[in-house]
Amino acid sequence: MKRLGLIDESEIDRVLAAAKLFYIPENDGYGVTLSVSNGRRSWVIINDWLEVMIIGGPAFFTETYVLPIRLIDNGSIQAHLGDKIVELSIHNGSARFTGEQGFTELPLLDRVELFSKPNPSFTTTALIRGYHLGHLINLGTAIPTGVDEQEVSERVPPISRLKFCDDSLEVTSDFKEIDAPRSHMNLRAEISGITGQVAVSRRSLRSITNLIGQDDVGMIKISCDVKKGKDMLLESDHWKVLLRQRATGAGIYFEKIIQALKNNKCKHVVDNDGRICATIDGHAVELNLLDGRLPVIRCTIELVSGVDKTWALLREIDQQNEGRVCTKFFTRDDSVVACLDIVCAPPINFIDELNSLVEDSKMLGACLAALGARGTQLDLFA
Repeated sequence: MKRLGLIDESEIDRVLAAAKLFYIPENDGYGVTLSVSNGRRSWVIINDWLEVMIIGGPAFFTETYVLPIRLIDNGSIQAHLGDKIVELSIHNGSARFTGEQGFTELPLLDRVELFSKPNPSFTTTALIRGYHLGHLINLGTAIPTGVDEQEVSERVPPISRLKFCDDSLEVTSDFKEIDAPRSHMNLRAEISGITGQVAVSRRSLRSITNLIGQDDVGMIKISCDVKKGKDMLLESDHWKVLLRQRATGAGIYFEKIIQALKNNKCKHVVDNDGRICATIDGHAVELNLLDGRLPVIRCTIELVSGVDKTWALLREIDQQNEGRVCTKFFTRDDSVVACLDIVCAPPINFIDELNSLVEDSKMLGACLAALGARGTQLDLFA
């Protein structure tokens, strides 16, 4: 039996508080990854948008283990029923917490998760007291009272913004999609480096308060790159949290668009500038995410190129536009383009809209042919 040391109840409770932030499917081999980092126990749980490391007491083992949440929960009970300390040991593929009143044991799991190495060149840092940060997050992410939380989940982009000011931190969350005012909170903090703001998952940011509630009034350090960073790192004496930065505006919907194209088996490529070029019913459609008064997906089909802007052509386009509600047509240089702007507001069922754009394009294409406006079709995949 390999003995991994004595563990205090408060350390186990911090691990359980971190576990509440995640969906952890034990039947798929997921749990809490335990190893040693810089001479201290390291308990790690991660997902796509959030990573948490609980920093425990001194330890010297070299192996890495994945412990079930049920085992850690039972270990907390063993500590509570006894003298607030349990011993963790490993034997024959199982982990055991032994306390004053008894023990609990479960098989080890196999999905090892590693805490990402933070960016060594963060341009901005902030120092703020833990309970101040807790209030800042709670009030800055608060959902308006009297609204349907399901409606918020379906219609409001799930992001909050953390702004680094000269001598303070701000957290804001917008709810304009449900005609409600934004949540906005500012508290004094010690700021170093470049001022600016980053966007993160509102749910992930709010969940951090579960960890802050476990600690005293110590300082928490927040580090990020406000210009072109991918992560935001929060550090206390007892834990580290890595939050993925999120796109804002129309950029929020990029992954949803890609997933919808994949689900509908639409051939597509992404250009270096972020343009999405897709084939819909045999037609090449260019998708651009644009921010204006509202974030939109601008969908365009170049019908023909190399045409002359004759009076008959322009009159036909004007007549078509006058009778159209969604699809519009215009000329660009020597090309005729069909255009549809789709407002980014979940749920986006934009594949049907793209099919409608294609049908409208076919109709105008027939009119153009009748006018003798023929040219070369654009191939976005060439």
